[in-house]
Amino acid sequence: RINPLPAMGVRGLLSYVLRHWESGTTHRVDLAKEAAYYGRDGVTLLVDLLDFCAWFLPEVDRLAKGSWELDSTLLVYGGEFAHYDEALCELVFALRHAGIYLEFFVDPPRGGGLVDAATSSWADEGKRKCSAGLDAAKAARQWCRGERSDLPDSLQEARCHPPLGYDQVVASLGRCGCRVWHLSAEEQSPLLSMRRGSEWAHVWGIVSDNIDWAVIHGLRLIPLMCFDLGGAVKPRCEEEVSRGWPEVSSFHVAFTSSDLLAEHLRLGHPPKPDEIKEYSAKGKGKGPVGHGNWPFKWWFDQVLIELAMLCGTDATTPFIQKHKIYAQIGLRMGQDPVESIARWLRDQLYSNKLRWRDVYLEALSPVLRDLAEKDMEFGLAIHCSRKVYEQDVNGLHLVVKSLDKHRKAAGEKAIAAAAVAHKAGAERDMPLAVSHLVRSAALAGRVWLDVPLEDTARLGAPPSCQLLSDLRRVVYCLVNRQTVVETRADHTGVSSSKLTLATDDSLPEAKVVQRWTWSHRWQLFRAIIEHNTLQAETTAWPTGEAEAASSAEPVERLILKSFER
Repeated sequence: RINPLPAMGVRGLLSYVLRHWESGTTHRVDLAKEAAYYGRDGVTLLVDLLDFCAWFLPEVDRLAKGSWELDSTLLVYGGEFAHYDEALCELVFALRHAGIYLEFFVDPPRGGGLVDAATSSWADEGKRKCSAGLDAAKAARQWCRGERSDLPDSLQEARCHPPLGYDQVVASLGRCGCRVWHLSAEEQSPLLSMRRGSEWAHVWGIVSDNIDWAVIHGLRLIPLMCFDLGGAVKPRCEEEVSRGWPEVSSFHVAFTSSDLLAEHLRLGHPPKPDEIKEYSAKGKGKGPVGHGNWPFKWWFDQVLIELAMLCGTDATTPFIQKHKIYAQIGLRMGQDPVESIARWLRDQLYSNKLRWRDVYLEALSPVLRDLAEKDMEFGLAIHCSRKVYEQDVNGLHLVVKSLDKHRKAAGEKAIAAAAVAHKAGAERDMPLAVSHLVRSAALAGRVWLDVPLEDTARLGAPPSCQLLSDLRRVVYCLVNRQTVVETRADHTGVSSSKLTLATDDSLPEAKVVQRWTWSHRWQLFRAIIEHNTLQAETTAWPTGEAEAASSAEPVERLILKSFER
């Protein structure tokens, strides 16, 4: 299947961190030594489960392939679930023996979190990812049928995974005793607070590819590419597996943070060599601090929030594209967009004679200030991004109210409707084994259907999403959802449809049915006939042979036969 919704985050920042991870954007540390320092409490890592599956399962498949050529075919064939279970249990128990404990979290479904309620770009981005996944699925099917000789390199980016892979990982983690936390709407990444005194204060760092965590002050983010740099718990080939878990004497990871990024991007005034010597001679400073072992902290990591908004966050990206802001402010992109934006920010600060501690986006350019005043939604997007990276939940609620009020005044439909409904049902006690589709329907009222390879070509039969629509309707009724928005991808492209479900025994009014499409009216007629037939057969079931021979066939059965002809 294709998972169309990876985390978005600040545009270009994660790739920038990974390109320069050996030159200051990350810091390498041995977590086994950190765990020994903390004693029996060890070190706890909070892992993004969906990102972990996207990284770990292909690694297991790649090692299972052995000496065969490593290409994209493993993404089509998938892997063996027993091998997934063995590799995951080995990783968890080996790290636990070294004092490194893993806890996993799953974000609320897209469209059901507080960040999604305050932004609007996630839906368009989700459809774009779904379209990319559809193209990858078409290419995979053509390769399987011999219609093309090779597979595209974009399969990994499209997250082509075997069906039920996520469910198998959840089951394996349950057997290992690992807790999987399902975050509420107000805890959507990166709103989960880990400050001292909070419920999550024991977490040493976060393992995720959502770079938004790195913009928040005081958090350590471990990208999946920087997890287990030494290969201590790397999945092994079947020939290499021996009895017992591997002994983990060292476990190297590389984390990034707002301090490391602000220092590397020079968001401040670095001290000159003479000043460093003076501080060393007088014994001043709290050093060494930072990647450069400075005698004091000279950078301002709060400026990283302003830089992130200019790079493009979930809230500001649509307005950067809409107003062509880079062209209006005279920002010329070089080979590295993040460094180009940081260079423009420094130039504007010196030109306007600002202090680093007083830097905010509207003060850097009169164009940005005028746009924020004239376009209220752009001003709210800037305000929203600041509140997200400050983890100010109350402030985000005010942004949602202001955005909803503005849209209603303009005669537009509020985008945050699904997220508001999610907040009302966020405290539902749902079983851990509930599938992602059921959880999305229950909490967000929006479902992104998987992209099966069989549905990418028109074979004369209805696609699987259409064949299973009645089953999904039953599921939606079980979770008490009156309306559910489904987004699916098949041979016709990417499309969204809104299902309205009746929660009682009453039928919709005739004037409402007349506005439906022909296929929708036909489905209702068929459902009425099938329902009446089942009810008639249940009430008129013969009890003996004589009664069965003399009883006439119910009229509902005759109507159903005529309907089927």
